[in-house]
Amino acid sequence: MKGVKVSYAKLVTIFENSFNGLYDFKSWGKKKFLKFVKDFISNRTEYYMDDYFISRYLDKVKKLLGEIKWIELRKLFMCPISGDFL
Repeated sequence: MKGVKVSYAKLVTIFENSFNGLYDFKSWGKKKFLKFVKDFISNRTEYYMDDYFISRYLDKVKKLLGEIKWIELRKLFMCPISGDFL
């Protein structure tokens, strides 16, 4: 779905900018990348959120994660033929 792709692409861009190109997040699988993002914002990685990230990106990252989760959840309850909710 288009919304997931847009939100996912924005997340990748935020993290590539934040990590100064240290990792090629575009080459990571979606599942692995989203797990890293969730772990990162929960302080479960060896990396920490600096003040700049917190003030500039944290709310946006949480919002984008919520959008991805909501869109993927909606797919579970949609009819594949008509697109209506079951």
